Amino acid sequence: MNEKLSEELLARLDLLAAKLNTTGEHLWEVLTRQGYIVGAYGLFTLVAGLLMVVAACYCWNKAYKLDKDNDYDWAGGLGFLGVLSGILAIVGIVNGLVQTRFLFNPEYYALTKVLGLFQ
Repeated sequence: MNEKLSEELLARLDLLAAKLNTTGEHLWEVLTRQGYIVGAYGLFTLVAGLLMVVAACYCWNKAYKLDKDNDYDWAGGLGFLGVLSGILAIVGIVNGLVQTRFLFNPEYYALTKVLGLFQ
């Protein structure tokens, strides 16, 4: 890391720590632990999004079969559930992919949080 950037980061971290009545080292440890938690949450939403893909495919398949059998009472509702599941799957997968990176690099999460506070 560039020496000027690391000095600026340490100065900002110490300033934030002074506002919170703690030390910079403790604040950095807390932020890196929070990075692991955010990453684990991202992994959970990624898995939930993949399960929603399965649910969307099941609903669409079931709706298509009911529509083929001219049972229109359930076909529209299952089609709607399929679309809703698909939208939730996309949101879950994108959110999971964005946040899972913090599981592997929690220092990056801490760095973005510290730098984001001073913009």
